[in-house]
Amino acid sequence: MEGAAGPARSLQDELTCPVCLEYLRDPVMVSDCGHNFCRACVTKCWEDSERSLCCPQCREPVPHRLFRPNRQLANIVEIVKHFGAQAAAGPGAAGGAVCERHGEALKLFCQEDQKPVCLVCHLSWDHRAHRVVPIEEAARGCKEAPQEHLAGLRKDREEAKANEEKRSEELLKQTETERQKILSECKELRGFLEEKEQFLLSRLEALDGDIAQRRDESVSKLSEEISHIDKLITEKGGETGQQPVSQSPQGDGGSRIGSENWTFQKPEPAFAELEKRLRSFSQKSAVLKEVLLEFKENLRFELENDTADITLDLDTANPYLVLSEDKRSVRLRSAPQDVLASPKRFDYSFSVLGAEGFTSGRHYWEVEVGDGDSWAVGAARESVRRKEKIDFTPEEGIWAVGLNWKGKNWDQYQAFTSPETPLSLCERPRKIGVYLDYEGGWVAFYNADNMAPIFTFTAAFSEKIFPFFWLFYVGSSLTLCN
Repeated sequence: MEGAAGPARSLQDELTCPVCLEYLRDPVMVSDCGHNFCRACVTKCWEDSERSLCCPQCREPVPHRLFRPNRQLANIVEIVKHFGAQAAAGPGAAGGAVCERHGEALKLFCQEDQKPVCLVCHLSWDHRAHRVVPIEEAARGCKEAPQEHLAGLRKDREEAKANEEKRSEELLKQTETERQKILSECKELRGFLEEKEQFLLSRLEALDGDIAQRRDESVSKLSEEISHIDKLITEKGGETGQQPVSQSPQGDGGSRIGSENWTFQKPEPAFAELEKRLRSFSQKSAVLKEVLLEFKENLRFELENDTADITLDLDTANPYLVLSEDKRSVRLRSAPQDVLASPKRFDYSFSVLGAEGFTSGRHYWEVEVGDGDSWAVGAARESVRRKEKIDFTPEEGIWAVGLNWKGKNWDQYQAFTSPETPLSLCERPRKIGVYLDYEGGWVAFYNADNMAPIFTFTAAFSEKIFPFFWLFYVGSSLTLCN
């Protein structure tokens, strides 16, 4: 192999342009001295020369600028280049890649052109001014650079992850602080109201006692006077025989019996002061009612600021449920519809979800239940089971209230806890308001007509939450309010 390397090197030298040090391209021979160059190289040399023309290699004068094409040499160059490419692809290339143009091993890497080159390429015009490094060093750099880049990316992601975790912890602490503030303020408010309630009730109870005492005193006095009058009537009747008893009004407000003056004062109004005190309580009750109405109006205003535009998701609706064209109303029919199979659809429960889900924020919507029987409204997590029977409980991912459930406690409103919590409502609600606070971790229900609170669930949400609707009786319906 070493013996063969010498002739190959000599042949390569003969086929290399002395100017560009690359394989001859369109070779021409200077007529005077016989040296061969690339046509472009020798032409450029002679154009740049300010003195008399000479051969770029031997410096022999060339007075007539004569050269002729060397087609035979051009053919030899092509054969050698083809042979070099085959050698690079064959078994002999195991020790390293070979330059297609020069047949030399690619031992260098041009950093400007980002490609491997041979020693001849490095000395050529194309790469002479470029920075080159040994190809082994470049290979190490190519291996190390992605590793460094990936390490930097990983570090950035780790920092971003740590920042996200830190930020989420801070937000969770803030929500917990707000939760405790709300609980504390509501507890204080309840304590204040209970204290005022006990105070007012005790005053009313005292007033009850005063009224009863005044009544007893007045009735006792009047009873005594009546008995005395009856006694006098009897006595006068016995003295005069058949003499009638006459009464005549007196100017002083008394009564005259017979010919003698027996005066009885008219009873003074016994309850005037008590009536005044009772009117005072009525005024206090009116003030309480005004405060309560103002509170409810403020609550409605706050909730309306968080109103969500909800529509129903047709892909989740049980086949027995019919949705209105605007997808804001649902009705239960007696026979199933032909619907497309969907992993989102409730196949067992007569349920449907809202099309809009929430992963943050506060959201309020109202549902008209009217006079319907057996319904449920609320919120459900995205992973709630849909292909089998489910219990409407927070453990199953459903937070809801409703009427007429499981064939028991009919006409009983319930919160679907585990077990169910009966609800004592002052009046039958026609619209239910649902308020979801994702970060706060609660779902609250209101009678939307008067904003009377119905029930509140607390939870720690970790996935998307959707509005939830359920019906049981054929013909019953639910409608989302605008």
